[in-house]
Amino acid sequence: MLPESDATRRWADELGIDFHAVRIETQVHHLSLVFSDLEITELPADWQK
Repeated sequence: MLPESDATRRWADELGIDFHAVRIETQVHHLSLVFSDLEITELPADWQK
């Protein structure tokens, strides 16, 4: 999670709900996301089979 930013404040002001930002860095991708809600679902170990 990142600290509050201009982007999160702008979206929150426009829509009236809290927004958050996160940065995900891998070996080949750097993703920056601004979102209002996040749901994480843990998949079973064999989900690809």
